[in-house]
Amino acid sequence: MCGIAGIIDLTGAPPPADLLIRMADVQRHRGPDGEGFAALSLDPHGSLFLTRGQMANRQSPIGNRQWTGAFAHRRLAILDLTEAAAQPMPNDDGSLWLVYNGEVYNYPELRAELEALGHRFRSSGDTEVVLKAYNAWGTECFSRFNGMWGIAIWDARRGTLVLSRDRFGVKPLHYHFDGARLVFASEIKAILEAPWVPREPDEAVVADYLVHKLVNASHHTFFKGILAVPPGHCLTLKAQAGARPALSRWWTLEDHLEKPPATDAEAVARFRQLFADAVRIRLRSDVPVGTALSGGTDSSSIVCVARPHLTPANQKTFSACYEGFEEDEKRWVDLVVAATGVESHVVHPTVEGLREHQKHLVWHQEEPYGTTSVYAQHEVFALARRCGVPVTLDGQGADEALAGYHYFFPTHLAGLLLSGRLGAWWREAAAFARNHHKSLPYALLSTGAGLLSRRAMYRLAARLYPELDVSWVSPRLRRLARSLGPPQARLPGDRLTRRLHDIFALQGLPALLRYEDRNAMAHSVESRLPFMDWRLVAYLFSLPAHLKIRRGTTKWLLRQAMAGIVPQPILDRQDKIGFATPESAWFRAAAEGFLGQAIERAIAAKNDWWDGSRLARLWAAYRAGRLAAMRPIWRVANLMLWRETFFSGAP
Repeated sequence: MCGIAGIIDLTGAPPPADLLIRMADVQRHRGPDGEGFAALSLDPHGSLFLTRGQMANRQSPIGNRQWTGAFAHRRLAILDLTEAAAQPMPNDDGSLWLVYNGEVYNYPELRAELEALGHRFRSSGDTEVVLKAYNAWGTECFSRFNGMWGIAIWDARRGTLVLSRDRFGVKPLHYHFDGARLVFASEIKAILEAPWVPREPDEAVVADYLVHKLVNASHHTFFKGILAVPPGHCLTLKAQAGARPALSRWWTLEDHLEKPPATDAEAVARFRQLFADAVRIRLRSDVPVGTALSGGTDSSSIVCVARPHLTPANQKTFSACYEGFEEDEKRWVDLVVAATGVESHVVHPTVEGLREHQKHLVWHQEEPYGTTSVYAQHEVFALARRCGVPVTLDGQGADEALAGYHYFFPTHLAGLLLSGRLGAWWREAAAFARNHHKSLPYALLSTGAGLLSRRAMYRLAARLYPELDVSWVSPRLRRLARSLGPPQARLPGDRLTRRLHDIFALQGLPALLRYEDRNAMAHSVESRLPFMDWRLVAYLFSLPAHLKIRRGTTKWLLRQAMAGIVPQPILDRQDKIGFATPESAWFRAAAEGFLGQAIERAIAAKNDWWDGSRLARLWAAYRAGRLAAMRPIWRVANLMLWRETFFSGAP
């Protein structure tokens, strides 16, 4: 894992050496173990590796020759800890240069393929495999990779910059193009170091956030003109005057769907095999690997499946727990620890810690974030680093692909009803009511919620909970927001599968992946996600709904596959905690502190993003005990803190 950055200048002006140094320095947390720079030339043999000292020297070659661009790299050493794996990395003749953030887990298998083609290697990690795979197969190499990445390749033979992002956007890659220069980096803050990049909010993104609660729902960021390379895409730029970046999609989920297994037993066996292999290859590392353990089915499954590959002394888990919190999962964590013999480490996040770290969190996250769970996750990664573990496994992606959230029940029930399966609909509704302590009329009415359009659901929620009405947002921003609510992905399959894909690709998981990356990298920790293995994802989205929700139980397939591997009481859990914090209590405490102060500044701010008087009434409603107001209040406070962190003054 690393931090990468670079500039391509179509005018031929030399890239500012001090800028490249600043772009590397502002991402030092992503790579504390080393650094390197490269000056890039159109001459296939003319590019140079440069040290910081050479970059800073006024007599440096970067300032007295005509260069097309430059790369900067900060290294977190995970595979091949020697200098042989240092970046930027050239190929044998210097015609290709690579900077790379991420991991390609199937690198040993790819290396064997490349060696059979005659390629020879100087290093033992995955970086050189990525470079030589591009040399052998061009951009088609990306479809051979199983991993997570943001990649930049300077191909001097073609005079082209190639940027590539992994299939699901697990790793970040951002860029800005002004017609003459393209600047890219792992993190937005590095791009903002370039003086020609405007510091201006993208008000359409701000509007979607305030009105629809959307973050990371497209390739647009909260910063105008700074875009994300979309997941599963390449960006190419020819280094010639008048050229423009070209985006191309190299992978789609639709093209990799499978024929579903004929029987339940086959479906369970196939899942177990794919998941076990996803965990196995994510344990490939030259440094210690641990696991984030919440006590839920996802993280518990990872810990238990990893157990045969690690000795108990070498398997550490990291958990966030809260004494006195009714949703604390410590007893479930303890159950997994007792069953596996792993070395457990626990942190206890507090509202005082949230107050202390909130500016730090906003700076690292770079864009507004949704809940205080982001802070708890931040503390878990800090704990892992303190324990000397720079790589962790985590369970992101399971809920979205396996229907783990309870709000998927209405969608599933509606799908059964619309397909005419009345018997199955009745049985599932009754099981849902029984398992989750709801009345049968409640379960049946849930079907109605699943039948409503997205727009109708928003209107109904606003009627039931007046605090969710967004009339406090300025009319101008409401017009900028998406007119029909959140975007929808398109995928073949039943109603539940399509809804899952919406959450997986557009409305939920992309934000969680951003939180995960920035929190882990804030502490120089690489987080690996077995449930995001592309083979497993493609398989799960090929399956019908009844393999995910059955008899009123979510994640049916995972529970069946992990029987005899994960402690049965965990598999029998019907509650869904998520990565919860004592948020309501924290908000009440913070209302007298940083949260309240941010809201008061927002109310007083002279801006056309919201109506201060209406916002004041919303704040008063929350202070009076209307808890439904908590979410919009958090959005405004978080946006205010973000604005104050990255821009001068209030909006």
